[in-house]
Amino acid sequence: MRRNRWTALRRGAIGALLALAVVPAVTLAAGGGSSAVTPGEQGQGPVNTCFWGRPAANVGPINHLNVQVGNVAGFESNVVYYYTLFQLPAGATITLHGQFPHARYFSLTSYVTKSGVTGYPATSIYDEQIEPDAGSVNPFMPGADRQAADRDYTITVSGETQPASPAPNTLYAGQAGQTGQTQQIELIMRIYRPDKNLEANAGVPLAAPTLNPSGGSPVTQEKAVCEALSTVSGIGNLPTASQGLPPATYQHLRDLGSPVHPATPTPTWERFFNQQHMLAPLYAGAGEPYESLIPKLPTTVTGGFYSTPSNAYITSYVDRNIGPNTEGHNIVVLHAKMPTHPTTYEGDPVNDSTGTQVRYWSLCTAGSISNPPLIPANSACLFDQQVPTDAADEYTIVVSLPEDRPKNATPACGVAWLDWGTAGDGQGRPSLDLLIMRNQLSSPTFAQSIERITTPGTEQEVMGAYYPTTTYETTQEFEAKGGCSTPATPAPSAAPAPAPAPAGGWFAIKQVTHNTKKGTARLGVDFTGSGKVTMTGKGIKSVDRTAGTGTGELTVVPGNSLKAKLTQAGQAKVKVTVSFETAGNVWTKTKTISLRLKK
Repeated sequence: MRRNRWTALRRGAIGALLALAVVPAVTLAAGGGSSAVTPGEQGQGPVNTCFWGRPAANVGPINHLNVQVGNVAGFESNVVYYYTLFQLPAGATITLHGQFPHARYFSLTSYVTKSGVTGYPATSIYDEQIEPDAGSVNPFMPGADRQAADRDYTITVSGETQPASPAPNTLYAGQAGQTGQTQQIELIMRIYRPDKNLEANAGVPLAAPTLNPSGGSPVTQEKAVCEALSTVSGIGNLPTASQGLPPATYQHLRDLGSPVHPATPTPTWERFFNQQHMLAPLYAGAGEPYESLIPKLPTTVTGGFYSTPSNAYITSYVDRNIGPNTEGHNIVVLHAKMPTHPTTYEGDPVNDSTGTQVRYWSLCTAGSISNPPLIPANSACLFDQQVPTDAADEYTIVVSLPEDRPKNATPACGVAWLDWGTAGDGQGRPSLDLLIMRNQLSSPTFAQSIERITTPGTEQEVMGAYYPTTTYETTQEFEAKGGCSTPATPAPSAAPAPAPAPAGGWFAIKQVTHNTKKGTARLGVDFTGSGKVTMTGKGIKSVDRTAGTGTGELTVVPGNSLKAKLTQAGQAKVKVTVSFETAGNVWTKTKTISLRLKK
């Protein structure tokens, strides 16, 4: 998959104005790999609703951790969590009237308590499974208009158990043997990666509840609904006291091994199966009787810590004291292949999830399973579009303290950087962190997904090229590998192009100076979809291609522009690869736009 970092200068119309900035190849992955998006801001959004309360949301720049509330239970800084707990009378239902958010993913998940431990996921419904209201669009469907104005949905929360043939748009949150009485219902609504510069509610109102009592009249006023259900909301009320290990137990297990235990000189990644199996890294290296208990730990995938069934996770403990630097300033370098995924962050107009391997990917640093603080986020997570890749869709990520960050660990140099953080495990060891990697909604054809791991110890075998090879290095060692040593100066912004036609898009090729020598931009053009695409531009011979099979190549002088327009009804994507040549060097960037022309 090819992703981009350029922002549409104008939302809404398919023929948005798009600019291609040509920059030196050392600032990108060689061979036309993807670059990283430019981080934006996220606001808190509405917090005065009694049914949803205050969410866990990373307010401010998305590449900085600025969590205001609820930083517990494996918090992902690119996700917004709305929590509600209420008492649902027998036979009653809740109707939620909402709008699909402008985001990568959203869902509703119910939770149950098992053996006194809270946070086990029970049932879930996510965006693609929700039918839109009449006259509305579900923007999460492949090929759908992500910016559709009419995007309403209606979901029913039922106190019954899930039948063999569930009703559409229904979340069955009841538990066997309890449906004839008032039941406690726990729900979390998740919104993954709201589009750039939107607030936590991702550009739409929060879903409004209606209480439908058995044999009574509906209650539509939110305050009355909350009072009738004895609602307790807000992520600050998430009941986590029963989860994780008491600090004394955690510290005892941690300190039984080496000074860096449970981290190891060669970091290994383990799938998260359930809460009990997260003891395995603490037991390993702790001697007897603990090591002999590892094979007895359950390996059934039941989740926990208020996880979502849409995700599969691998985790690895790392410690800055491991590695060549004797003063505890080592860095961790991860390298693997990035699963293909949709691109949504910059307000992409059309849903491009068709054929992708995952819906979402991320990497986070977190503390330990000690409670408190119970797996807090130690820095802002990296999500897929923040990670540049090379021509083979492979990435390199450096995890370090800010003062240890290599000069070439920048998106401009084709390397993503993740702040190690100084909170550590939250129990006296600031150098120890837990790395968490997520795959969300893996495609059934993605054989190397985390979800395909069913046996502990087979993670690398199953994931293959997607398994993150992880090593300890010093800052100096990484810088010595070459590549660019300082971030490149961004190219100046292009002047706005004329207002776009409804079915076309313009590519502005800027004049670029590198080492004081001007170069020539060469454009390779690929078409997919249906209809006929006409390419025109100043000093360029018109090129017609039938979308789906066409390729072409055009040479233009920097400063000219290229226009892509559908001249026959259809829906197509135009991928333009710009290669800038000067002084014997070639630098490449790729941009894809979507075109639509209705009959």
